[in-house]
Amino acid sequence: MLPILLQFGDRLRVVGSGSLLAVGGDLLLVTARHVAELLWRASSGLRRAAVPGPEGILLPLAGCRSLAGGDEAGLDADVAALRLPPALGWKLAQRWRPLTVAELAAPEPPAGDLHLIAGYPQSLDDPRAPGGRLFALATRALASAPAQAAAPVHPQYDLFFEYARWGRAATEQAAQRLPALEGVSGAPVWRLAPQADGGLRLWPVAIQSGYFPNGYIRAKDLGLLRRFL
Repeated sequence: MLPILLQFGDRLRVVGSGSLLAVGGDLLLVTARHVAELLWRASSGLRRAAVPGPEGILLPLAGCRSLAGGDEAGLDADVAALRLPPALGWKLAQRWRPLTVAELAAPEPPAGDLHLIAGYPQSLDDPRAPGGRLFALATRALASAPAQAAAPVHPQYDLFFEYARWGRAATEQAAQRLPALEGVSGAPVWRLAPQADGGLRLWPVAIQSGYFPNGYIRAKDLGLLRRFL
């Protein structure tokens, strides 16, 4: 997971999260479509957008080509990818491990399975070191779409997860207020799959696309990404 930054005035701010995906000979930066659209609107040619590379050096996203799925009846296709120029992709891969297409095919979930959502909330960001605060949340999938979920809700591609403004770092610890999730859009959602040796494996299953405070987290199934790639 890596933060996506955009320059506002004289400072950089987190506007989204993303992950690297290797497809053939290309390296893509996968995120939410509304994050990619914000970058294009606010930054001519993505020249004011950047991501952290090796040793924390900020690398501009200029020269990227945007790929996105189109909306359909009953579907808000809020998933996109930026095709990185080879030199930029090579630098980023030195710090962030790219996912492979094979990893997008997660096994069928067991009942009551846990998921992990990790990204970079704006509310935790330090102006002196933008994009330096990763936040991770363990949660469970909801069996159905919440009543307050904005339409359209696609039965296959829209996923929903538990979210409350209070949580615990460990069961024996006191509850603490969780951050607002602006800036986490585009982050991967991982399924925690039990392994035969008793451990857990992380499988990417979705892209976070929004949330409702004290209600739920919304995400788009990675099958949507596979469709337009």
